Amino acid sequence: MKKVLLLGLVISWMSGSFMNVVVAGTPEQLAPTGLMVELLASPDRVSVDGERASTLLGEIQSLRQIPEFPVIRTSRPHFSWIVGDTSESAMQSAYQVLMASSPEQLQSGEADVWDSGKVESNRSTAVEYQGPPLRPNTTYFWKVRTWNRDGEASPYSRVQQFRTGELDQEYATSYYPLEKGIVKPKRLTRVAPERYFVDFGKAAFGRVRITLSSSKNHQQVFIHLGEVPAGPDSIDRNPGGSRRYKKIPLTLQQGIHTYTVRIPPDERNTGPNAIKMPEYTGEVMPFRYCEIEGYSGELHPSQIRQVVVHYPFNGQASSFWSSNQVLNDVWDLCKYSIKATSLTGIYIDGDRERIPYEADAYINQLAHYGVDREYTMARRSHEYLITHPTWPTEWIMHSVLMAWEDYMYTGDPKSLEYYYEDLQAKTLIALKREDGLISTRTGLVTDEELESIHFDGELRDIVDWPHTGILGLNEGEGGETDGYVFTDINTVVNAFHYRALILMSRIAEELGNQNDTEFYSDQAAKVKASFNEKLLDDSKGYYVDGESTDHSSLHANMFPLAFGLVPEGYKDSVVQFIRSRGMACSVYGAQYLLDGLYEADADDYALELL
Repeated sequence: MKKVLLLGLVISWMSGSFMNVVVAGTPEQLAPTGLMVELLASPDRVSVDGERASTLLGEIQSLRQIPEFPVIRTSRPHFSWIVGDTSESAMQSAYQVLMASSPEQLQSGEADVWDSGKVESNRSTAVEYQGPPLRPNTTYFWKVRTWNRDGEASPYSRVQQFRTGELDQEYATSYYPLEKGIVKPKRLTRVAPERYFVDFGKAAFGRVRITLSSSKNHQQVFIHLGEVPAGPDSIDRNPGGSRRYKKIPLTLQQGIHTYTVRIPPDERNTGPNAIKMPEYTGEVMPFRYCEIEGYSGELHPSQIRQVVVHYPFNGQASSFWSSNQVLNDVWDLCKYSIKATSLTGIYIDGDRERIPYEADAYINQLAHYGVDREYTMARRSHEYLITHPTWPTEWIMHSVLMAWEDYMYTGDPKSLEYYYEDLQAKTLIALKREDGLISTRTGLVTDEELESIHFDGELRDIVDWPHTGILGLNEGEGGETDGYVFTDINTVVNAFHYRALILMSRIAEELGNQNDTEFYSDQAAKVKASFNEKLLDDSKGYYVDGESTDHSSLHANMFPLAFGLVPEGYKDSVVQFIRSRGMACSVYGAQYLLDGLYEADADDYALELL
């Protein structure tokens, strides 16, 4: 999990700090591009058993096998596009959407389903369908044109098609099925008369597909899969930690046959709270290396493939290059890792438990935005966690942060509207005392409060993880909290509470809820005043970990700095203290450490840490 978080952290900073986008071409009114319906850029993508098919949506009834394809789950979908005007002062002044039941009608300029007419608006994201309710399990076609600031119309966009689902839910996010990718070996070596070693070049979640010959039935060979090499031509059978290795028996049939090696389920990551793999992909595991033991025949590289599983990913959507090869390598590693760890279609904690956690998902969300024009996996993960929250107090409040970032990147308020009351509860404002500060340790966590946040368990403050030892397993070893002293009024928890209130006020404003906008803004101001009165040590010039302790940690200072709580006259002393602690946090905490340093203009030190 830590490795995945670190990669996500680095890529979110690289995409934010180093990427430049250059648009070339002559200034003219071009057709809109980048069409999306319900945030899906490829709603017509069809697969069979996870592998891309050439079949069109309208032809899926002709397939003998059951296809997989994304479906639109609402009768009033939202449309988005990229304006094609390339002039320096480009601005859309109007748009027109045409929608039909066949592409031929659109090509002839007809729209038997919906013609929006010319709508005077600069809106190009989350444009809601206003025609008659769509029919379930039906294929539709649409296109759009725009007008520029001078009133000149663009050509129409290409035609995009999509298919509706059952349309039996009030609200549901559309998403893609998982896909399989086929990877050739980078190196295959015969290391003994009956042993081969294969290196696929990169670790990925998947299976092995192999073609072998046998002179008899029931001949048994063994397939070894692993992430860690023990030498140039072997796999480490005991890699330690959560790094994976498996030995899998494979029984051959007489003749030449192609086998997809079945991965046995692992109790650690297939439990009741884990995100399960769908039947069409089967169980997977992370591996880069493969050994074939007990096979005496000839094995050619064309006979073996790594069959990887991931969420659809557009590798051309982003690019990065610099004169520093280390940065280039870091970018490539991080970008690939976002794709490789998308195996369930929901952000999970790698292969440890395959459980989503809010804080992990938040960092994955920001990183994913940095490398692909893809928003459905982030939204689906966020919405899943609203009703399947985890135990840390601060991570409950992360749902508000995730909701705000979803809106900032998509411009689509539909999720905010549907989950508005849930997000209000996720601020944990019900746990406040008279001065506005909150606590999970003073008897305010009632059954009603737990029900409002969809949690059945005990809320506990986390600050960072582990508190002691590797994964919290060895209490004799130091953890990642910089010696944090936990008290009833926790500085880190209340920093998150302040941030959640600020963002809840902005969410209410975007949705036109003026009374709530003022309420949450006033509550945030109250929390800020109490926070600095009771948790900022004037004699030190920086924050303590909580009430009734004089201990100060990195965490008690980097979170207030990141969230705008530090008064102007104390920023220098807070930054100076933060610098004295180094990176005494986990990779999760490092996200906010860098946020805070950049917010305080401590750019040189932040870049040094990065």
